[in-house]
Amino acid sequence: MGGGTSKNKTQGDQSGLNLKKDERRFLQRCLYSLPFPPGTINAEMVAAAARMVERLEYHDPINILTKGGRAKGIYILVKGQVKVLSVSNEPVAILSPGNFFGEISTLFYVPVTATAQSSAQAQFLLLKEENLRKATGEVVSTDLMDYYVRQRYFDTSGKLDQAQLMNRICLTTLERIPLFGKWKGDSCSSLVKQCKDDIGIQYPVLLIPDMTMMVMEEDKSEEIVIVTRGKVEVRREKESITVIDVERWPFWIGEEGLFANIDNACSVRAVGPCQAIRIKKSTVQNITNKFKVEAGNDFEKRAKVWETRTNQHNRLSDRMKAEILLPVLINTLSRSEMFSRASLVFVYNLAMFFSAEAYDDKGVIINGSGNPAKMKKVLQAKKAEQINKQNQKNAIQGSSAYKSIQGTTASNFISENDVFLMPLKGEMFIPGVDNYTFEEKSIIYLPEAQLKEIKLTARGDTLVLTIEGSRLLSLCNSYPDIQVNIPRPVL
Repeated sequence: MGGGTSKNKTQGDQSGLNLKKDERRFLQRCLYSLPFPPGTINAEMVAAAARMVERLEYHDPINILTKGGRAKGIYILVKGQVKVLSVSNEPVAILSPGNFFGEISTLFYVPVTATAQSSAQAQFLLLKEENLRKATGEVVSTDLMDYYVRQRYFDTSGKLDQAQLMNRICLTTLERIPLFGKWKGDSCSSLVKQCKDDIGIQYPVLLIPDMTMMVMEEDKSEEIVIVTRGKVEVRREKESITVIDVERWPFWIGEEGLFANIDNACSVRAVGPCQAIRIKKSTVQNITNKFKVEAGNDFEKRAKVWETRTNQHNRLSDRMKAEILLPVLINTLSRSEMFSRASLVFVYNLAMFFSAEAYDDKGVIINGSGNPAKMKKVLQAKKAEQINKQNQKNAIQGSSAYKSIQGTTASNFISENDVFLMPLKGEMFIPGVDNYTFEEKSIIYLPEAQLKEIKLTARGDTLVLTIEGSRLLSLCNSYPDIQVNIPRPVL
């Protein structure tokens, strides 16, 4: 392998603003992810690193790092892909823009643990070791095992106890998932041990090859599949519903089948190599029976919630049900601006308690009696005001269309009878008002008073998710530290 390459060191002023927006965001995310003491990294350090970072560009595939060598620093992928290869040159991970590598060799002073091979036309930022030290002045605050667990890395170096590593990754993953988050004592450890015995494997976390079908549509739901790292595609009748990058938190599917005893509504396949845990449904039930206090009581409460959730949406078509499949809906909500800062447990509870209604083309969603001409005038004025605010750089959270609030202050901005609407499939529009369409996966805010004034109609077959103000307030009270970006009211 080889090929053309160009390398340019960033030249900039004291603010480091010469980096492109995505480059700076990727660099910042990388620095905040490194195992430094909590609160160490700040905006000044990010700016210092930005002034010293280098840009690299490769026009042909090339080994950026080779197992056993030493990394020059931390590489942050900006464009293209990187394959992380095992000893046998099989890909164990495929990195996408925003991912970084080389930090283990750089921070822990060890040889490179795996070969990293770039795709053609790949671009990187390189923060060399000496420049990282200058920018942060810090050393790592954790050991190698702890960092591998936190990053959910497979060990390709042979330096760690593989069984201990895989068990810890599995346990910490289960603790993060709300389904198992309240299990106490030995119940989780017993679950991990039993899932290994059931499948007959040495370690609880498996490497899943690219394009592997992990869940088959319409098959009987017999297990829960938890993807700890990688990317998956959810499909229904050969149509792609969504692609989920398992980075922010784990992806899991099978909770519906566990409680509602329904067949798989969708297929799930690996997009690139993935790491996953497979747990038989019967094993979960056996553990909850064995550890009644630690896990069983919580299991019974969830079963009741699932019964209500399933009954509410039985009338929906199979295609529409795919949009409210728990992992799909969690992904949709977390990618929205409104809930982009919310925790997994917050979004999970939001996804469990909601109402969804399907509408035919031109079906009436909200039947207010407002005058279209008046609404058009109000909307045009509002849009002009928002553009003006944005131009003046007075926007909140980067957009004048949102206001960021903390859970404790939610009642100051919304009331129990307000509603938030999101078209999960299709679009909504206001009859008589040209060019004012609410697109798929966008969330709009309708205060109680506006429900009487506005009329909303479906465009095409549309599925609308409704989040009631009372439910949102209840969640905000339960999680007072949560950050939610509230859209500005429509009118």
